[in-house]
Amino acid sequence: MKTERKKMMVSLRMPEDVVEDLKRIAPLKGMSGYQVLIKYYVGMGLRRDLEALWLQGVPERIQGILAKHGLTGEVQNELLEELLGVVPHHQVIETKETETLQVATS
Repeated sequence: MKTERKKMMVSLRMPEDVVEDLKRIAPLKGMSGYQVLIKYYVGMGLRRDLEALWLQGVPERIQGILAKHGLTGEVQNELLEELLGVVPHHQVIETKETETLQVATS
């Protein structure tokens, strides 16, 4: 069973035309109102950015695990490249919104 999360009031000033657009789009997305749509958009963007942030640490965590088991240098780089499908020093993540996020690895 899902427990209710504590909520806090947030006030935003937005251009009137944006609010009107949100009001037009909300029912098309099956939402009860524009405020629900705003929460949806914020949640989607937040989840995307949190995922990208989490993914930034993945190569470093893998390197730490490999080093802990005595694998370093070229062997470590080869394994990282095979595991991540990228050259160890640079990773590109495609998001569902088709924008590209550059994620630096160490």
